[in-house]
Amino acid sequence: MTATGQRLLSLFINGEVINEQLIEETISKRVHASPWQLFEAMNGSLTTINRQLLQLELATIRRLTDEIKECEQLIEEHLQPYEDLYLRLLEIPGISQTTAQVVIAEVGPTVEAFETVERLASWAGLCPGSYESAGIQYGSKTTRGNRYLKAALCRAGLTAGRSNHQEFRAIYFKFSERKQKGKGVVALAHKLLRIVYMLIKTGETYTPWQQKKTPATAIA
Repeated sequence: MTATGQRLLSLFINGEVINEQLIEETISKRVHASPWQLFEAMNGSLTTINRQLLQLELATIRRLTDEIKECEQLIEEHLQPYEDLYLRLLEIPGISQTTAQVVIAEVGPTVEAFETVERLASWAGLCPGSYESAGIQYGSKTTRGNRYLKAALCRAGLTAGRSNHQEFRAIYFKFSERKQKGKGVVALAHKLLRIVYMLIKTGETYTPWQQKKTPATAIA
């Protein structure tokens, strides 16, 4: 659904006779497929009703894209009072703009509601629970918690684990060798949450553990 893709769909909708030259004039230079490959993929015919339905779908996509842009603009406006925290969160490996926005939206600009990082982890659903009966432990799973924060941090954990940051990469591949990538992602998400907690609480900036073990990294 890129700009090039939408322009190609418009060729179908307009009922134009598609050939290689027309495709070459339509696509972006960044498209890897050749005009011939695209022509082969698009070779065929559509009925009038097919073109009408396709036009409705394309209009829906464009409308939703515009609404998403409006929402993103609103988010940016609401984030302005917390710009300092937002920028500091972006310095943490794996934390994208969207993840930083989710953290501020769900946790808030302070951690006053959470006396300890463990309570925040439990609320976020990143604190392993356990079931024990007659002295026997029957495994452990993370609690459900805040699904938005948990999902965002798990995505960030996966990104950090696959990055060149050794402190995160080592954890990810340690679990990968045991064929437990899912647990590794959760472990990384928990680590990121602990770092986030200390950055919010102390107002410090993230520093990689190789350079200096600040409270924000030491607690993780």
